[in-house]
Amino acid sequence: MHELDWAKPKHQEGSVKFFKLCHAYEEVEHLNIEVHHLHTAIHDEGTQMSATINKLLDSNPPLSQELQKCWKLHSAVNSVRLFQLDEIEAQHGFSENESGAVECLNCYQSVTDHNIVDDIALGHATDLMEHKEQIQTTQAIVD
Repeated sequence: MHELDWAKPKHQEGSVKFFKLCHAYEEVEHLNIEVHHLHTAIHDEGTQMSATINKLLDSNPPLSQELQKCWKLHSAVNSVRLFQLDEIEAQHGFSENESGAVECLNCYQSVTDHNIVDDIALGHATDLMEHKEQIQTTQAIVD
């Protein structure tokens, strides 16, 4: 049993690296969704707060003014956060419309078709970024 490929430490190490890479694709997908949700929540909060302040202008002007003061500070913080979210969305790695799960399956298909797992397991590729580049190149060839 110890003679089988899957039992060899280098193959196990290659498999662990592969699944870590798949997990990284999934995590990027989740983070991209969270960035979009946060952006939408900040926008919706601003819309709702403006409507509430405008309603209170007629019925309770002192409360409206107090709420407006608080909202001004909160809105300034939100503006900084929106700027940061825009910077994240502008980054090369941001892939709001891509699916990490599909990316991982494509990654798996590319790996199994082109024996990159063997290269990783045998120690021919030592850096995780090198693995990722190999997978992306192979995926481009397959596509």
